[in-house]
Amino acid sequence: MDKKHIGRVFLCSILVLFIGIFVIGKNGLTALLAIKRINNTLAMQNEALKSHIAILEYRIAQWSHEPFFKEQYAREKLQLAYPDDHIYYVL
Repeated sequence: MDKKHIGRVFLCSILVLFIGIFVIGKNGLTALLAIKRINNTLAMQNEALKSHIAILEYRIAQWSHEPFFKEQYAREKLQLAYPDDHIYYVL
């Protein structure tokens, strides 16, 4: 083998090594793709939470402005009733 051939083999092996590190390495393309997938998942969760917050804010606004919702909550969740109401227990 002559020096040119050894130099080319060495250069090719270094290129293969760098490409392998670039693709498979700790900060390589596969890691970046995994981070991108995680980012997309978190963005979808963020949008879902934003819509849930909007629904809760709407319910809070209804509850604070409409006396019907306060009474409904008191009757269903706190099991309260007016003094003249008849209460029936079903077993």
